[in-house]
Amino acid sequence: MTTVRARGWLMNLLLATVATGVTLAAAELLLRMTSTVERVTIAYDPLLGFAGSPHAATIWTREMAGAPRTVQLNAGGFHDHERSLEVAADTRRLVFVGDSFLEAYQVDIDSSFAQRLARQLTERCRNQAEEFSVEVVNQGVHGYGLGVYALHVRERLPAWDADGVVLCLFLGNDLHDNFTPVASPAVPRFHVDNGHVVYLPVAAADGRVWLRDHILTRSMLVRFLWMRVLKKSDAAMHMARTAGMVSTPDLEQAAIGRTAAMLTVADYLLRRIVDDLRARNVPLHVLLIPDPFHVNDLVHAVQAERSGTPPSAPQAERQAIESGMLQILQQLGLGYTYPRAAFVQARLHGDGYYRNGFGHLTDAAHRVVAELLEQPLWDLVSEPGAAR
Repeated sequence: MTTVRARGWLMNLLLATVATGVTLAAAELLLRMTSTVERVTIAYDPLLGFAGSPHAATIWTREMAGAPRTVQLNAGGFHDHERSLEVAADTRRLVFVGDSFLEAYQVDIDSSFAQRLARQLTERCRNQAEEFSVEVVNQGVHGYGLGVYALHVRERLPAWDADGVVLCLFLGNDLHDNFTPVASPAVPRFHVDNGHVVYLPVAAADGRVWLRDHILTRSMLVRFLWMRVLKKSDAAMHMARTAGMVSTPDLEQAAIGRTAAMLTVADYLLRRIVDDLRARNVPLHVLLIPDPFHVNDLVHAVQAERSGTPPSAPQAERQAIESGMLQILQQLGLGYTYPRAAFVQARLHGDGYYRNGFGHLTDAAHRVVAELLEQPLWDLVSEPGAAR
């Protein structure tokens, strides 16, 4: 009797398993036929935590106002034209390093501020009868932060034989992305311990990484649930982050009470970048991309002053990060471009330069940033020491 019951239980379990599998397969097939779900374009990297997947492609819908576009990465996993490590003798190469603001999935490759600059600088070469052109290599990847930039500059950048580097530093979260108390264990992390900065490398790939990169990220059903359900749950995101299944930091914790430590780490990492580039005689320029929430605070302050109403207090942590980073750049003697004033004015006179108010850069913002960077980068590439 017990044997019969056991067989019946096993048969029911088998039928339930088959039915579940068939249902999931049908849902996967239906989604592939009827829905547009963004595909994952990054995968595990032993140094940086993750990197763009060579030749990855996806339909990008976020922030696109119902007009999705096709994103195609190059052989290096970057949202850029195909690039060769070798540089032509009559070309001066600028390598841009940054996160999703530089990567710019929201615009065509040639509409990004990086490629606008390449055209502007090359045109300037022609107008001034210079015997060189300018190439801009876009090495932005979404989710990257200051810790990854430092590792990338030291370990990966030398192969690109750059004549200059532009570090695109987003003040909204680039200090958080690799700061141990709020960062994901899926990425390299840095923190302060007894007055010293400690580096925690990326863990070796294991079964969870294989499951993430080869199964979960390739399933339309999983991606659909991730985008529509799990990302909206703080509890689910916390579990995924703790397990190293996502790379984004815990911005719910933000910098509250940790700003001084984050700035200490930022100072250490920027000094590493400067030292590594100076050792190779490669000049550096920094583009500070304003935090849209800080810009919004400043806009509200101007509007309150104009209307004669009491202004609300700006978010202290955002102010501290901004002032701290500016102080570090000045102490290091680094040239930088910070278009905050232009962004505030654009918001005061219209919708501003962020998509949906707080997202990535609009087409107009890419044009403005390219215009503001043109002169300092012209000075960089036209210096006598820049000649090959």
